[in-house]
Amino acid sequence: MIVETFGPMQHSHTVLRNSWFQLFALTAALAGSLFAYNAFRANPSRLNSDQGPMSSSGSAAVPETVQVTPQGTPIQSKPSLSATSTPQEVLDSYRVAAEKGDSEAQFQLALAFYNGKIVSRDYVEANKWFRSAAEQHHAEAQSYLGSNYYYGRGTERDSYEAVRWWSQAAAKGSLGAQYQLAECYLNGDGVSRDESQAVNWFRRAAEVGEVNSQSKLGELYLHGLGVKKDLLEAARWFQKAARQGDALSQVNVGWMCENGEGGMRQDNAEAFNWYMKAAIQGEPAAQRNLAHMYIYGRGVSPDETEGLKWLKRAVDQGYAAAQCDLAMLYLGEGKVVPRDINRAILLLKSAVGQGDAQSEEVLGVCYNTGTGVEGDVNKAVELWKKAAIQGNEDAIDELKHARIPFQPNSKP
Repeated sequence: MIVETFGPMQHSHTVLRNSWFQLFALTAALAGSLFAYNAFRANPSRLNSDQGPMSSSGSAAVPETVQVTPQGTPIQSKPSLSATSTPQEVLDSYRVAAEKGDSEAQFQLALAFYNGKIVSRDYVEANKWFRSAAEQHHAEAQSYLGSNYYYGRGTERDSYEAVRWWSQAAAKGSLGAQYQLAECYLNGDGVSRDESQAVNWFRRAAEVGEVNSQSKLGELYLHGLGVKKDLLEAARWFQKAARQGDALSQVNVGWMCENGEGGMRQDNAEAFNWYMKAAIQGEPAAQRNLAHMYIYGRGVSPDETEGLKWLKRAVDQGYAAAQCDLAMLYLGEGKVVPRDINRAILLLKSAVGQGDAQSEEVLGVCYNTGTGVEGDVNKAVELWKKAAIQGNEDAIDELKHARIPFQPNSKP
């Protein structure tokens, strides 16, 4: 059956963040560009019942560009435009101003080539104009140029050059660059690893409301990275980000409500509400947690059908922990879903391929008993050792019962 006590998620993939810009709002062209922001996250890889709240792993890559504040150099020679100007006319006017050395026009022209909506996408041309603006101390241009170096867009990938440009933009107050730079310090990517510097830059962005930095700062307090471990402070930052709609933080706040952590009163109904907010945004960890709430009737009336619906949504996103849950239901007595051993094995193998420890333990049991697969004790032991290395208590017990020697720091 599904493990009843489950906790927030730790994921091994990058929490991706991105933003785009509405380049040319024609009715506001003379005043400058109108920005529209958005952030998105990659799906996390796993949620185990014995782990703390959801967080990105320390080895994660730096996310894509996040919010960037409009702090560039003011337009020195405004393009000659009217409210009826066409996008191409706006672009042509910016090109004229850019060629005269106007840093804001250079930035806007670069964005046009970067986004590829008005002209064909051309990262090389975008970098040319980003650099022209960046060399005139345009913060957003510096931030974008750093991102393009980091991801190798229109240039060779160079994390050191990325850090150089992000550092300049961060010092000018670019929230996106502050976040990116913090990630680099946290992971030692393009710069020496320095958790205290990571905390410094996350905090600077978080204190002025940058949601991704608020969420990450919560993680650092949760795990004691660069700061003293402090669940109260972690909860405070998770709540700030959750109120801004950050799905990962909403899952964390939900978990803290469900378990009475971080100074929060234990409240299943409140936990259910936070999980629902994140689940409807498509966050698979929230969908899995919500499924548990429905199936076990925590914070809501029991409803196995509704629980199964949410669990399958998480499975459809390839979420390993949910795949393991559904596999265990298929291996069960057929009360929630019809018993289907073959489907269970397929789900377990998919989750094992993502390194999910609980799935490794359960699949090991299947090999040991010949359930849905040809019996293979050696394969079972190999899987249990992999799970045990990750701290899975069930796998450790299986090895003990099988009288298999195991050292926690050994390799399978």
